[in-house]
Amino acid sequence: MTDRLVVVGASHAGCRLAFAAREFGFAGEIVLIGAEPTPPYQRPPLSKSYLKGATPLAAILLKSESAFHEAGIALRLGTPVTTIDRAARTVALASGETITWSRLALTTGARVRRLDVPGADLAGVFHMRDLADANALGAALPAATRAVVVGGGFIGLEAAAVLRGLGLAVTVLEAADRLAARAFPPFLSAWLKTLHESRGVDVRLGTQLREIVGRDGRVAAVALSGGGEIACDLVVVGIGVVPADDLARDAGVAVD
Repeated sequence: MTDRLVVVGASHAGCRLAFAAREFGFAGEIVLIGAEPTPPYQRPPLSKSYLKGATPLAAILLKSESAFHEAGIALRLGTPVTTIDRAARTVALASGETITWSRLALTTGARVRRLDVPGADLAGVFHMRDLADANALGAALPAATRAVVVGGGFIGLEAAAVLRGLGLAVTVLEAADRLAARAFPPFLSAWLKTLHESRGVDVRLGTQLREIVGRDGRVAAVALSGGGEIACDLVVVGIGVVPADDLARDAGVAVD
């Protein structure tokens, strides 16, 4: 069998692992497989400088295509892995291709936690995780004037800052009693709230969404669990992520 390292997940971790394998002397074939059509890129700018148009795509790519070529790393992009056969040592791709491996690494990361309320599938509701999400939200901004951001963590607050900076009226809904409670101590949460409010963001703590109200298939308002509605053109959801461990589980890999 050909000595081949297959890395499933063209994430930051997957990209770094592939290049590290070369740097540490792995001489076999390396194949990096990604579900997205774009080469590996940095995700943090998506909800900040990339979203507001200040940073082009080329600036957030982790490596140039020539760097992959020079390192002998083959890219399979835009075609996710559907199954892993550990006994046969193969991965099956959505494209129909099957690739054998002698070594396999899973760097599938996480996927966005979806909002589970009535109206979550309306046009004008955006989650923020990948390049396609950022592009879709960016395309909707010129026609929008009022936004509701669901979630007062990093992604939600970054998106809120960008949208407010672009002139939209922005309301942040956070179910907890303070912002970014999982990441920051209370005094920093309070500072963040004051900062965003000083820039015109309406921050509502202890507030949950009951429903997204639509009109003609598009977002028109959000209804709050405690009563009342907030009119808006778009809703940005930033309520965390869940592990993308389906492939590993289906392949019988122990997952905590």
